[in-house]
Amino acid sequence: MRLCLLAFLLIISGSFTSQSSILRGGYQMIPPELSLEAYEFLLEAPGDLIKYLHLKNSILDLMIPMAVNVNYVLILKSYMKNIPEAVFESARLDGAGDWQLFTRIALP
Repeated sequence: MRLCLLAFLLIISGSFTSQSSILRGGYQMIPPELSLEAYEFLLEAPGDLIKYLHLKNSILDLMIPMAVNVNYVLILKSYMKNIPEAVFESARLDGAGDWQLFTRIALP
């Protein structure tokens, strides 16, 4: 429980940190200066973000929230852990890149 709370606090403090502060000193638990730049960007014009990602009136705007659901992510993670490392190693020796490993070995 404490570890989850610590991770949550780190994420929240990082979201209130200004970009210049992160570039100068990295992520800090208690940021030297607070900023709402990230929230202003997201809430200023959400329509622009939807247009940028081409999600208006498409099936993807229904599929994306389901795909990144925590339960599905955990199931996918446990599936990926069960694939033997030797399979990936042999594919790398045959010249497969990261994308080919993912699409031709991990996903099927």
